[in-house]
Amino acid sequence: MTTAPPDSSAKNRGLLVETLLGVAASLSASSDFDTLLANILHGARAVMRCAACSISLPDTATSDLLIHSTQRDWRKEGPWRLPKGQGIAGRVFETREPVNTADAMQHAEHYKRIGAETGLSAQALLTIPLMDGASCRGVMQAMNPRDRAQFSAEDMHIFIAFGSLVSVTLGRRQAEEESRARAVQEAERRAELELARQVQATFLPEPDAEHGSLHVQAFLEQATGIGGDCYFFHAPQPHLLLAGVGDVTGKGSSAALDMARLTTQIELAASRCTPESFNTWLVELNNVLYEAMHADDNAVALTALLFDTAHRRVYAAAFAQHPPLCRDHATGTWREVACPRQGFFGQRRLSACNVITIPLAAGSHWLVHSDGITEAVATNGGQLARDGLVSLLESHDWTNPSAFDLSVDTWRKNLASGATDDATLLLIEDRTTPPLREFAALCTAESIRAARAFFELWGRFAGIPQDTLLTLLVGCDEILTNVIKHAYGLEKPPGPLWCGAEVSTSVVRFIIRHHGAGITQEQAAAQADARSREEGGLGLALVCRVFSRVHFSTNAERGSEIVLEKVLV
Repeated sequence: MTTAPPDSSAKNRGLLVETLLGVAASLSASSDFDTLLANILHGARAVMRCAACSISLPDTATSDLLIHSTQRDWRKEGPWRLPKGQGIAGRVFETREPVNTADAMQHAEHYKRIGAETGLSAQALLTIPLMDGASCRGVMQAMNPRDRAQFSAEDMHIFIAFGSLVSVTLGRRQAEEESRARAVQEAERRAELELARQVQATFLPEPDAEHGSLHVQAFLEQATGIGGDCYFFHAPQPHLLLAGVGDVTGKGSSAALDMARLTTQIELAASRCTPESFNTWLVELNNVLYEAMHADDNAVALTALLFDTAHRRVYAAAFAQHPPLCRDHATGTWREVACPRQGFFGQRRLSACNVITIPLAAGSHWLVHSDGITEAVATNGGQLARDGLVSLLESHDWTNPSAFDLSVDTWRKNLASGATDDATLLLIEDRTTPPLREFAALCTAESIRAARAFFELWGRFAGIPQDTLLTLLVGCDEILTNVIKHAYGLEKPPGPLWCGAEVSTSVVRFIIRHHGAGITQEQAAAQADARSREEGGLGLALVCRVFSRVHFSTNAERGSEIVLEKVLV
């Protein structure tokens, strides 16, 4: 074999450099992947001065190698498929070691099937891995050099250098494709989230509404933009308001879909909800949701309230969620309503559920929330918890119309790093003006009639049924008559009379105080048991029958006190 003159060798190296630069430029300018591969193959054939070149890239689905060759219009006919580990290319791809053979047909690992399909027998064959750091992106082969019998060591160095250029180009292109794919996925995700958020918003009522004497305010913040929390309120009848908070298990779009299902079913069934049917209404709603949700093992934490402003009552049920809180009219303190906490809603069939009845007069404000409010991590490192929420609520003046917004702002400021779960608050304020809390006058026939009217107002405010209220007023009449007749005496000047009223979640309490001759609890019990009674009053026995608890006491400073209690639940 003759050696090329120095000037000829330099000329060849110059041509090689120009060819590599031209190929590099074409690779950088390639607009699509097919064009890129075509430029790689044509550039490789020019650089290696050979009859044919191919590039084999792994099929991620099967791990086969897909062979793109200058011998085949693979853009129309598709690439050849080389089974995993087969042929010289398969070996090089697995071992990452180049192979240079002078007669591929005689090589033990040559894959003859592809050679037969090309119609060009492989003689000299140079196969190199396309290395990108520690990973192999594919294999390149140069076949049958034109002006020499086989590929030399210098050819291998050149081919490996060219392969490095190809590896960098493929890596850059893959990174660009992955970046574009991520951008497309992120754009699609944002579009889906925005669509889901808009759809979700259509299932939620406006967060500020009036319903007769009730004022409704809501706050909802989804941790991921969309989620499973929801609030709802509907007016089945002019004097009824159905309201509550739901928290669907899970997060994201699936939870949002179940939230939409929940709010839709509630809206469809709301018109059938009445105080008499509240229990069965909840059971039917639960069973409908169970049919729709149990296949995915989803469920709902739910607290539902039904306000009856005509009869001054609230009906409540809690499922895997905290019972509601209510704010006392007189003291301004917040307390939990004694509402039994049942299992998840929609997780199993029900035939009955626990519903409690509470006087609407027990609270000026009623609050329902999801776990995202109390389980939020505060700046001190611990969860806000139920006690923390109560403290937060009691730190604000609820006679201020902005108290709800201020409470939400305080909650947000107390968070260590934002909400980690969907969070919902629903506030229902009863703006009915309560009666005067006390009545005071000299004890006369006219004032005890005014005292009776005072107790009647409070009985109506407490939602006591008319027939029951009439019996309670008869009991009050008996006590007031005894005060004016026996405690002070008809012949003596009238003394002071004081009356008060309190309503809790289970009891209405009437209080009567005077400074006349009082009796103890034991004396009252003896009088109630006595067979004969003096004229002027129906007797303490009747008082004890119509009230759930009657208590007499005397005090040198405060005088005598009679407490009359009626259990309402």
